[in-house]
Amino acid sequence: MTDQQPPKETCTEKAIKAVGYTKDRATEFDKQHNVVEKTKNAASATAQKAREVDEKHNIVERAKNAASGPAQRAKEFDEKHHVVEKTKEAAGVAAAKTALGLKWCASKLEPSEKPK
Repeated sequence: MTDQQPPKETCTEKAIKAVGYTKDRATEFDKQHNVVEKTKNAASATAQKAREVDEKHNIVERAKNAASGPAQRAKEFDEKHHVVEKTKEAAGVAAAKTALGLKWCASKLEPSEKPK
């Protein structure tokens, strides 16, 4: 007679059992202590308090204004001084001059006379 041992559990099987056990324990704990309901109530109260503070101090509106101010000033500055347009033009001129300079360099590397 040989003693056959039951097959070993795989990691996946162990993980499934652990998840099931943890879920059961969490459900039992919640039934005893009403954690889910208390968390919902706390979140709701926090959201309500945040709305009240915002209504009193206009935090959301002030944050929007603070964020849009610099962008608006940058746009106005560009409209007045044409910074974007001038930068594009300067980049185009620089690219053209670079191309001319490279052509000149290439011409100096070519032999001036062709062999006969």
